[in-house]
Amino acid sequence: MALVGFERELSKITGVRSVRVVGGARPSEIHVVAGRARSPKQIVRDVQSLAVAGFGVSIDHRIVSVVQIDEEPLPTTRPSTARARLQASGRPIVESVRSNVEGDKRLIHVVLGWPEGARTEGQARSGTSRELQARAAMEATVEALAPALTVRSMRIEVEHTFLQPMGRDEAIVVKATVYEGDEVTPVTGAVLVEDEVAAAGVRALLHAVNRKLRPPSTLPI
Repeated sequence: MALVGFERELSKITGVRSVRVVGGARPSEIHVVAGRARSPKQIVRDVQSLAVAGFGVSIDHRIVSVVQIDEEPLPTTRPSTARARLQASGRPIVESVRSNVEGDKRLIHVVLGWPEGARTEGQARSGTSRELQARAAMEATVEALAPALTVRSMRIEVEHTFLQPMGRDEAIVVKATVYEGDEVTPVTGAVLVEDEVAAAGVRALLHAVNRKLRPPSTLPI
């Protein structure tokens, strides 16, 4: 089976923005980035139908993951206008993201700034691949968010992240879960990679969770 041709045909499905197919002779993973106009189940059914009708291949729905993002331009890694909006909303801004080589590992260090002048930090180690660096940056961001999450009685788990070609650009996509009391909310985020993939990973996670970071009465100190 020609995975490149299959990928190209899948990208034509209504509502699909980009597709990544992983596998050898047969697909083992299919990652789809789509808008919110159609349900994930509809998109998965279309993937299965196209595979059977166009390529004679039966696809198990369990290998298809669908990440839905808002129908608006993806934020870039240097969003100057978004910075002002985040400050006004009481949410964090990215002060710095550093990546240091430690043998065959990388140490990702993230600093977040808060409207009242406080700064929080987090760090995580990763392998050298770009996807591993992006995920480590997200884990470091979760650590940096810890004081804010504590006062909100929240926690965040990063579940899936991958790099996704989008035309001539590349995006980093994340799916995470926000736990708030008895409420469990899956969230997704995506940003275009313009420079360092670690910085894009930080912004992708914030893109996913910022709506949940409502300003509480007490900000992290």
